[in-house]
Amino acid sequence: MLVIEKEGRTEEEAIQKALDELQVTRDQVKIDVIEKAKGSFLGLGGSKNAKVRVIFGGEKSGTAVTILKEILKEMGVTVNCEVTEETAERITISIASEESAIIIGRHGKTLESLQFIINIILNSKSETQTKVILDSENYRTKRQETLERLAHATANQVIRSARAKTLEPMNPFERRIIHMALQGDNEVETYSIGEGISRRVCITPKGSGAPRQSGNKRYSRSNANTNRSRERYSSKNKNHRNRDTDYSNRGNNWRNNNTDSATSKYNDEQSDSISNESRSMREIDRQRNNVIEK
Repeated sequence: MLVIEKEGRTEEEAIQKALDELQVTRDQVKIDVIEKAKGSFLGLGGSKNAKVRVIFGGEKSGTAVTILKEILKEMGVTVNCEVTEETAERITISIASEESAIIIGRHGKTLESLQFIINIILNSKSETQTKVILDSENYRTKRQETLERLAHATANQVIRSARAKTLEPMNPFERRIIHMALQGDNEVETYSIGEGISRRVCITPKGSGAPRQSGNKRYSRSNANTNRSRERYSSKNKNHRNRDTDYSNRGNNWRNNNTDSATSKYNDEQSDSISNESRSMREIDRQRNNVIEK
């Protein structure tokens, strides 16, 4: 719940000042008039400004704090919560605890998860969407300063090497900090690449354009290794097939040579046999002629 007191020459002026500061409309607040405006008597002075008290919210912020405390209680963490900012679009809750490291988590992952859960529960049945921002031990300010230093350091590396660099995956809030930190840099550009929780910021030299989004690097490298393995396997198979074909051709040649040799040998044997028979027949005919002559 936020309570603001404002003064003005009239009640309407004081109320409008309060509404402008809270960034809400009149139907979202409760207004109490503390003092009414009084004019001077015959212009001789003594006029008095109006003073009003404007009360905003309470229901949503109270629900958010209750949900947060219940979740942290189940985690075994005792906390004190304070609503430091509340408008129609935004509620900021500061968490104080001796176990703030557990609440924040590595790189703020636990704090971000708590924030996500509370936003889902709080806005699930509400017609108007209100964003809840959680902070602990001024972590978000410190994290912003760290990311801004990281952005400028990485930009200097990109300028020196003339090669793009990709940062670790970040949530939308952190990616926006990187983009804003380098928005005025004339030598580098920033792009968001990837999908879902793997979305990250890529910093490139000015004018080089957005990097090609071919998916996860590890996945692409894995695919490349797989393709190379397939190529090697295919090449080995091809070599094996060629070697087998060569062996087969050699076998056929060997069989053909042996067959030709055997055939030639057979033909030679047959030719010798015929020649012998022919000589025998001639000898018999000669002997027969000799007998007849006698």
